[in-house]
Amino acid sequence: REREREREEREEREREREREREREREREREREREDRERSLQREREFNERALEREREERVRERAVYLEQVLASKGVLTSRGIYEHMLTIMHIEMKLPGKFNATNTCHYIKNNLQSLSGTSFLYTKSFLDAMNSCNFDANNLAPLYTELCSAIHGAPWS
Repeated sequence: REREREREEREEREREREREREREREREREREREDRERSLQREREFNERALEREREERVRERAVYLEQVLASKGVLTSRGIYEHMLTIMHIEMKLPGKFNATNTCHYIKNNLQSLSGTSFLYTKSFLDAMNSCNFDANNLAPLYTELCSAIHGAPWS
């Protein structure tokens, strides 16, 4: 009987040690699971930051692009309005030959005195606008050249 009891105690201790080893293995598996989850969370955060930086870079690139487009449209509009006025003035003053913006600018510059009392509606409006901003007639052609250069990269006639 004594032996039987000792054997049972040994078996019980062995079962208890086995349960303790199993609990330790379970704790180890839990630690590994937590480590994997932390690692995955860090990786997700890293990827999210990378995506956010990429989005911000795309937004910056888009903003620069839009700024360039708007600047270009502004130059195109400025040059277009200026050229349109010069075209109308060329027709209104009945200048010879095909329209040439630079030649029209030179004609205005060279005939400023005779044009100042003109009855031509657009020419008078243009000259009044020039005078109101103290714009020098010598700068008419260079202004057109500068606007064209901004658009085409080279002067335009």
